[in-house]
Amino acid sequence: MIKQGTRAGYLLIGLLSLVIAGVLTFCSLDEPTGPSGPLGDEHNPPEETGSSNSISLSAFPRNIPADGCSSSIITAAVKDKDGNPAPNGLPVDFTTVEGSLSADGITPAGTGQAYTAITSRGEAIAYLISSTKVCVAEVQAEHGEALAAVNIQFYRTEKDTGRIDLTALDVEGSEYKGGRPPPLELVLMAVVYNRYDVPMPNAQVIFATYSGFFDNAQQVIKRPADSNGTAFALLHQVAKSTIVSAKSGLFYTAIPIPIGKNEPPTASLIVTPTSVPSIPYTVTLDASGSTDPNPEDAANLTYEFSWQATGTAHAVLSAIGPTSSPYATATIDAGVSGDMVTFIVTVTDPSGFSDSASAAVTISIP
Repeated sequence: MIKQGTRAGYLLIGLLSLVIAGVLTFCSLDEPTGPSGPLGDEHNPPEETGSSNSISLSAFPRNIPADGCSSSIITAAVKDKDGNPAPNGLPVDFTTVEGSLSADGITPAGTGQAYTAITSRGEAIAYLISSTKVCVAEVQAEHGEALAAVNIQFYRTEKDTGRIDLTALDVEGSEYKGGRPPPLELVLMAVVYNRYDVPMPNAQVIFATYSGFFDNAQQVIKRPADSNGTAFALLHQVAKSTIVSAKSGLFYTAIPIPIGKNEPPTASLIVTPTSVPSIPYTVTLDASGSTDPNPEDAANLTYEFSWQATGTAHAVLSAIGPTSSPYATATIDAGVSGDMVTFIVTVTDPSGFSDSASAAVTISIP
């Protein structure tokens, strides 16, 4: 009896197992499945994680002096669609209208209006260098379709953090310090430096004068500095002593241009020897004793030598045309005893005023 009951129990357990397996199979066929598990129904939709990167901007500090050299660090935080820091090597394009963008906070990148930085650990960094204009600068950063912006205030400060060097040049590029009538045109050259004594490219310089006028027929003109921080303005018809100035932001300087009455030079000529015993014979001409009351003119005199002769005398000069040297030689290669050669030097200052001197040599052949 015990053995028969045991066999019946085994059969009952087997039948129950088959029934349970069939029910489970039927239920699983009724439930639809997705690629990675059950699909959500209308009451429990699957969670979406986003479809693009995002970007946010921060600036430190948010307020900097409008001195043309202070800078703010602009940080762009880039995240992927899941909110994680973006991978390294992604380009982020920074742009601004005011100030200059830079990679190091000192030297503007290109024109300063645009700079591309590369992400590292989810961040891209640029520097904004202030202009000398009091304003609010908006910096934008863009990566793909993601865009963000941040504002930085440029505020006025009375602290002198830079300088302008102003020089007046004549049209040949020599510095003009006044004291005589200037040429018809003067070139004003201004170089703008920041507090690190580095020239400021793209700075805006305002030139002003009380005498003469600029290319715009006005006594004030605005000129941009070049990549070396240098700006130029052409000044016409300065008829009297004046003050010229240059201003860029808070930086200002002025120089006088004194216009005085020009005095002509005084020529001098010494010929050695004054008598020659034979033909041909070489003599030396020395005009170094010539003077000019204006020291600047005295250092820039020109000398032109010539000669005149009596009888059959003839001479050949070593210097032809105007020269900066007051020295020359001449060879008397023809003539007879009693003939005379008169040498002449004409001394001219940079304004065109001149004076002449002469010295004679007699041919005395035994």
